[in-house]
Amino acid sequence: GKLATTGSYDIFLWDSTTGALELRLKVQPGRRPLQVEVSRGGALVCANVGENISIWDAATGELSATLSMPDDVIDFAILDDDRRLVALAEQSGAVWDVVTGELLMNFTFAARQARVSATSDSIAICSTTERLV
Repeated sequence: GKLATTGSYDIFLWDSTTGALELRLKVQPGRRPLQVEVSRGGALVCANVGENISIWDAATGELSATLSMPDDVIDFAILDDDRRLVALAEQSGAVWDVVTGELLMNFTFAARQARVSATSDSIAICSTTERLV
């Protein structure tokens, strides 16, 4: 498996079995990633900085896409198919195909705070302080 950590302005991708450092990924200069995720299949590393989510190929370290939200990203989740990503900003959300970069869906919600998580069958569950979305 792979484990991603952030320290200062970079992301470090480690092999969770051997402890070996595999990659060092650079984010936007002068900006710290707020959330870092490795996809369940280990193919993708994603991190959010402000309103952007950067997506890297975990094998090569190549930046494959940058997805943008209208406001700062407060949470995101990579679905188990390693193909779709759900992101939440203040009162809005989006679903992307991370392979093509295509925006698949936008949605809105009334709460200012929300979280998203993915189930093992690639269903995204978004919850707010008021209700499930």
